[in-house]
Amino acid sequence: MHSLAAGYFIIRRIKEKLIVSGAAIVFLLLAGFVHPFFALISPIAALALFLVNMNKLIPSIKKEEAASSREFWMFIGSLSYFIFSYYHYSTNFFTCLQQSF
Repeated sequence: MHSLAAGYFIIRRIKEKLIVSGAAIVFLLLAGFVHPFFALISPIAALALFLVNMNKLIPSIKKEEAASSREFWMFIGSLSYFIFSYYHYSTNFFTCLQQSF
């Protein structure tokens, strides 16, 4: 019974993708042959569909993570490494540039 539900889910997802692909092809054909205004409507429609389906595809976080979490301090550490390396690169770059000319 479980595999039947999984098969139904896969078929439903393929059907949704075919509908979206068909709509994209129709918009492109309309943009090329009917009126260039459809070239403006097509990205707006794509963005609208993306925002509508975003809640289905991306899971939401149930609670906020604590400030003492490991991921937070990993981010702070990588940010400090990035800032230090940028400072180090910029100061040495100009020194080397002055010595070469």
